[in-house]
Amino acid sequence: MGTTETPLVITGPIGSLIGLLHAPPDPRDCGILILVGGPQYRAGSHRQYVSLARAWSARGIPVLRFDHAGAGDSDGLPEQDGPQGADIRSVLDIFFEQVPQMDRVILFGLCDAATAAADYAPLDDRVAGVILVNPWVRSEAGLARAYLKEYYLSRMFDR
Repeated sequence: MGTTETPLVITGPIGSLIGLLHAPPDPRDCGILILVGGPQYRAGSHRQYVSLARAWSARGIPVLRFDHAGAGDSDGLPEQDGPQGADIRSVLDIFFEQVPQMDRVILFGLCDAATAAADYAPLDDRVAGVILVNPWVRSEAGLARAYLKEYYLSRMFDR
């Protein structure tokens, strides 16, 4: 008997969030929550999320992937950036309710979703770890260094 894929409508802070639960028949006690970043074409990284969720679930790991507010089929404005903490908490609550065998979860995120995972993880004891792929990290100091190195330094040596 294989894994099941169940669509979920989750009540988020500003409306409905649409998710898909990949549940193995005998789930492990640690699951993976896939956080989706900003606006993306569904055949690119979204297809990767489907493949990853199915592969992990086939190995007994429960997986939930969802569209945060403003992304995909979830309520909200499309211009919103990445998942927010309140969305993540709402989805985690349902994930743990749907898979009672779980007692911890790993957050997986790409780009701004990786940043959201890193920001959220210390706030929730249920989060055992994070998988961060190409996190979007920006600070005033980092931006200043980038300008200095990539713009001004190259201009000094440009005739």
